Amino acid sequence: MRRLNAQSTRLLFLHKRLNDREEALFRTVVAALERGERERAHICANEITEIRKVRNSVWRCYLMVEQAIIRLETMKSLGYVVSELKPALDLVKQLGVRLANVMPDVSSELGNVSNVLDEVLQNTSLPKSDVKIVSSKEGEEVLNEVSSTIKSRIEVKLPSPPSEGQYDVDINKLLEENKKPIKVVLYNIPKEAEDKVLRYIIEHGGEINFRQCAEDLGLTLEELQYILDGLVKKGKIVLERRGAMMT
Repeated sequence: MRRLNAQSTRLLFLHKRLNDREEALFRTVVAALERGERERAHICANEITEIRKVRNSVWRCYLMVEQAIIRLETMKSLGYVVSELKPALDLVKQLGVRLANVMPDVSSELGNVSNVLDEVLQNTSLPKSDVKIVSSKEGEEVLNEVSSTIKSRIEVKLPSPPSEGQYDVDINKLLEENKKPIKVVLYNIPKEAEDKVLRYIIEHGGEINFRQCAEDLGLTLEELQYILDGLVKKGKIVLERRGAMMT
């Protein structure tokens, strides 16, 4: 489960980086149109389209990892039946295949997780179950609603790149808008990442190793420090340093 949590965090930050890259390219399209550089605008607009495809794929994979984590947490809290590992194993294997081209390193790690679950199933005296996850229409509606709500918290909403027929009109609008001060919005670390760090702290009794925590959650030391500082400011934790340990 620790490995799944680490990959979930990595997917979340990759999704954010893709959003940032899309936003930067969109600004490049705007600047190119203002200078009349249509070919450059076309190139950047096409790149934005490709980024959105990868970003959407990463988001779907992130949701699948979260589904596997929730399933395993439920089994752990209720005292799992070994045969119930089969659906979670199938889900992890499916996710590994989907990530093979997007993030090979994550796919490889999920393959290791899959091998561990498979070994548990093979070493038990209980027969393997053919339980399948049945998707109902109502369940899909709830998942879509929750997915949209979560996605809106971390995704930078951008309009679609302008089509060729919109170039002249868009330039005039942009020139008019540029007369006004530009509003700059700073985006913080996704709330889901803060929740993972807070959950990690609770699971370790409030005493963690800084580097180990960053490694387990797939974060850089700078990202972890930023999240911890944010939790302190929100009054959720109090930091106390003890040599090489941080609590």
